[in-house]
Amino acid sequence: MLREQLAEWGWKEEGGGVGWGGVGRVVYFPRVVKVADVVSILKSNNHNGFPVIDSKSGETLVIGLMLRSHLLVLLQSKVDFQHSPLPSDSRGGSLPIRHNFSEFVKPASSKGLSIHDIHLGPDDLEMYIDLALHL
Repeated sequence: MLREQLAEWGWKEEGGGVGWGGVGRVVYFPRVVKVADVVSILKSNNHNGFPVIDSKSGETLVIGLMLRSHLLVLLQSKVDFQHSPLPSDSRGGSLPIRHNFSEFVKPASSKGLSIHDIHLGPDDLEMYIDLALHL
C-alpha cells in the first residue's frame, strides 16, 4: 500500500529503492520517531521533505509530509518531546497550541536553521516526537 501511495505522488521505484524520479531512496519517518533518529537522518542527507507513515490494521499508509525546516523547529523547541514511543492521545479533545506560526517562517535575509544549530543532550536524544500532531 505504501508503494502505491507514493506512486500516486509521482515517486518511482528504480534500482531496488523508491525515489523521486529515480534520483534516490525515499527517506521517511514513522508517526512516532525517536529524536536521535531524526537528528541522524537530517545530518546524513539534504532532503527537504519526508513522508510520514503510520500502520493501522496491518496497513502502512502515508499520513503526511514533514518539511526539514519544521523538524528543525520541533527539535530546537523541545516542547513536543515525549518519553513514550506510543502515539499521543488526542481523542480527549484538542491539544494546546504549543507553537506560534512565526516559528516556522524563515526570515528572507536568513538561510534558516541548520541541524548544526540544534544542541540536544543525551536525554533529549532518547525522547520521541509524535509527528502526526504537526502534519
